[in-house]
Amino acid sequence: MKTIGFTEHLPIQAKDSLIEFSQPLPEVKGHDLLVKISATSVNPVDVGVRRSGYRKLAKLDGTLLE
Repeated sequence: MKTIGFTEHLPIQAKDSLIEFSQPLPEVKGHDLLVKISATSVNPVDVGVRRSGYRKLAKLDGTLLE
């Protein structure tokens, strides 16, 4: 399957800031569901974070409520 991502933090304007990968389809088990995506969008906040050069991911501490 085709995926888009990055392997290193580059300025958003850099040609290779996002690159195309090819990965095998994930294995569907139990209650899993494999969904074919036809379209997607980019969150403007994510673009701002990439543009700022922020390299550390936030660590969240939370509890999963069911």
